[in-house]
Amino acid sequence: MNTNKTITIDIDGVLNNYPFCWLDYIELHEQKKFGTIDEAKLQLGTELYSQIKEQYRTSGFKSGIAINPMAPAFTKLLKEKGYTVIIATSRPFHSYPNLEKLTFDWLKSNNITFDALEKKSDHLLLKYPSIKLHIDDELDHARFFLEKEINVFIIPRADIDYKGFEKYKTLKFINELNEILNYID
Repeated sequence: MNTNKTITIDIDGVLNNYPFCWLDYIELHEQKKFGTIDEAKLQLGTELYSQIKEQYRTSGFKSGIAINPMAPAFTKLLKEKGYTVIIATSRPFHSYPNLEKLTFDWLKSNNITFDALEKKSDHLLLKYPSIKLHIDDELDHARFFLEKEINVFIIPRADIDYKGFEKYKTLKFINELNEILNYID
């Protein structure tokens, strides 16, 4: 692993089409379509929403979620350019022991090229001190990268308000993964 050229990549909302895959699961479960997570939470109520989320995480549904079609070639190209690729996720592996293996198998079965699957937290900064950039869809989950002046690329979602982060000079918004290729060597 070349830890001098490390890139971390989130899964949900970057390598897949979250939150739509989650909303699809809710629709299958409840026979009702929701346009946003907030709408689902409001109409289902906290308790039912949480129960469905628990089933989503334990059902194996995530193993069949479609991959972002650009992701396999993108991660392969990063490796060819000499980068260490770390998949950094907020998925609650500590609460769902089978979720980490399911996630690892999903990445492999979808031809995602990576060096490690890690829990997204500030410990990544100690383990991989030369992180060049991070890719995510949620700013709150990338705040610790921004605070260390690491470049963060956000693929925006319509259901998230990104205001309040303008002060970070290392924050960039992109529409698709391949745009990052313009910022790396």
